[in-house]
Amino acid sequence: MALNLSDLAYPFDPTGSLASNLITNEQQILTAVNWTDYQFVVPRYAPMFDASISITITDAQGNTTPLLRGKDWYPCFEFISASRACAAPIWGGIQFLNPLLAGVLKITYQTLGGIWTLDMAGISALLADRSANPRITAWEQVVDQPVMFPVIDHEWDLVDMVGMTDIVTALGGIETMLRQTGTSGLAAHLADYTNPHRVTAAQVGLGNVQNFGIAQAADLAAGSSNTVYMTPAGVTTMVNAGVGASLTSHINNTQNPHGTTASQVGAYSKAEVDALLAGYQPSGSSSADTELFDGMDATTYRDWALSTGVAANSLEFGGLTPSQYSAQVLAGTAANATKAFGLTQAQLTSTILSGTAANAAAVNGMNPADFAAWVLQQGTATNSLELGGMTPAQLAVWIQANSVASNSNQLGGLTLQQVLAQAQASGSYTVQGVVTQDAGLAAGTWWQNIVQMILPDGVTYTADELNDSHWIVTIGGAGGTGLTSAYYVYATIKDGSPTYGQMNSVCLTPNDIGVTFGFLKNDIDHGTGTAVPTFCVFAKGTEQMGAITVNALATGAKEIYVTTDQKQNTEPAGITYAAADRFALESEVTQVLDSLTTMFQSLATQISS
Repeated sequence: MALNLSDLAYPFDPTGSLASNLITNEQQILTAVNWTDYQFVVPRYAPMFDASISITITDAQGNTTPLLRGKDWYPCFEFISASRACAAPIWGGIQFLNPLLAGVLKITYQTLGGIWTLDMAGISALLADRSANPRITAWEQVVDQPVMFPVIDHEWDLVDMVGMTDIVTALGGIETMLRQTGTSGLAAHLADYTNPHRVTAAQVGLGNVQNFGIAQAADLAAGSSNTVYMTPAGVTTMVNAGVGASLTSHINNTQNPHGTTASQVGAYSKAEVDALLAGYQPSGSSSADTELFDGMDATTYRDWALSTGVAANSLEFGGLTPSQYSAQVLAGTAANATKAFGLTQAQLTSTILSGTAANAAAVNGMNPADFAAWVLQQGTATNSLELGGMTPAQLAVWIQANSVASNSNQLGGLTLQQVLAQAQASGSYTVQGVVTQDAGLAAGTWWQNIVQMILPDGVTYTADELNDSHWIVTIGGAGGTGLTSAYYVYATIKDGSPTYGQMNSVCLTPNDIGVTFGFLKNDIDHGTGTAVPTFCVFAKGTEQMGAITVNALATGAKEIYVTTDQKQNTEPAGITYAAADRFALESEVTQVLDSLTTMFQSLATQISS
């Protein structure tokens, strides 16, 4: 059947610039995983151009955060043939560095389009196959290409290419300047503070400033030089020497040193004041005596005030004596100061108690004992020791008789030992164990058997019979180091291979006490001594290893346990150690970029100055 190009969602665009091929905020659901090394997504219309990718994630609380390339994600599944033909990196997927990241992704990207996008079945198959590392696996390796990617013609700006010679020459000059050292180098020039450029005063805007010194004591005493500068201290010295003593004497003279008169300040003289006062207070006037007021002495004036004022007596108010006024107050709302609303205290208390509560010790007419009995009679529990009419003992019997577990020590009618035995017989299960190292191990390197799995008898150990196994191993540092390191250990067995194909370990803590993990096949169960195939994991370290704790996240064998006595100071025959592999740390890349930025900023500063 021929391909109908009109059925394609997006046209083929090798330039990565068509506006119609821009996919904006495509949503993908990202879930946390702890069972695989690789966490990646394939956009609906991949492959896509590298420079166009941007990603945000919204968590369960509704918080949206931009994800950073190199820190949170990397592009993966490089489309090598398309990248070379289009002269631009093109990718098929996005790998996330944190496998526990979860939320709703919004991805914006420029699709290559045409026949190169996958259908949903192809994307589902790619997501299901996690056996290959997406960072180092090409798009061509995981996707069946319909045809070879075509050759794309590219335009070249020949004029710009001619200018590259000048750029190379300029860069060579910069390199020569940076490499110069000694007395003729840029560093020597920057360290020369003796005016190497012969800058003049006029060039920096100081052409009118004279090159004079500071006035000395002789210059101050003479007071005639025009070739020195005065300082504030010099001015103070000259003022004190010239007028200091005379000015101090003048300031301290309070005897009117300037001879100012009263008329000069708009005032009367003493003689003028005396003359004015003499005319207003002659002998025999209305106030012939300073103890009189309006011709009355103090006694006469008091009697006059009492006889003509509002109060005819100083002990009265409004014409009433204190007794009369008190009687009038008491005749108001309260006829007696100890009454309220015409009631005495006893009458008022009786009135209050005659309300809803006839007695302060009663509620709704009931005392505490009667009220408690009423509550117990009316409530759900007729007795505070009962629930639903049952005592605790009766309730326990009812729960045991009616709940799923007929006994609190059983689950589904099985005891704990029966549940564990059933789990062992039916498949894998997770366990935790502790290996305690003997104190005072001899110096040297030791191999501790920390995990042993009994494998199915008489079979080829393929992925169909055994799933991948994952453990978290915590090892304490002995010898007083106080350090504890945690490791993620992963093991797998490839299809059709009787050997143990791959094992990896990653240190999860900032400190690493230097433990290496390895594995081998044994034919003896160390726990029982029976001849059965086993898969053994060893921790290789020094005598400084302390207590070891193993937590199984997932295991593919029917039985797993941690041994407590299998350790040796010779390397086990046939052991294979875990492969070490990691990406470059963000901090390492940042350090290199910071060093380059500092060098070129320094160069720019030197050139501009």
